[in-house]
Amino acid sequence: ERVRVLSVEIAKRLGYEGRELEAIEVGALLHDIGKIGVPESILNKPGPLSDEEWAEMKKHPVISDYILAGVELHPYVRQIIRSSHERIDGQGYPDGLGGSDVPVPARIVLVADAFDALATDRPYRTARSIPEALKELRTHAGTQFCPTVVAALESLWEEHPELLSGKSRPLRAVG
Repeated sequence: ERVRVLSVEIAKRLGYEGRELEAIEVGALLHDIGKIGVPESILNKPGPLSDEEWAEMKKHPVISDYILAGVELHPYVRQIIRSSHERIDGQGYPDGLGGSDVPVPARIVLVADAFDALATDRPYRTARSIPEALKELRTHAGTQFCPTVVAALESLWEEHPELLSGKSRPLRAVG
């Protein structure tokens, strides 16, 4: 839910509105739907993944794309589900896209999802504080993350910290 809220708010800051904003919201909600094809033992593993487990995990964007291939959706939704694990430096997955080849809606969801992952307890580690999570994103801006999107998230933190802490009622782009 926080990934959805943050994705929508970041997208608004970057000028998205209307159907495009709604598509980003839907994409944020569905971006990891392909994880239903990943064994629970991998998803909930309390320690680091083995190379084989990591290879299995990296398949989920392709599975997501396959699941939604027959559904008529705004193109942004498919861009997000396929490319929200791609990195600016080309070291992401599943397609190894880099730079401007990574669609901006996917970059938005990547940053929102990474923030949520850092700021939430996981089976293998405790959550970082919001300032620590933002610092980690800033450290990797330009390599893993789009600097413009990270800056938009930092601006959101300065103006609406309750949205990052999850202490407000989540906003919806769709009425």
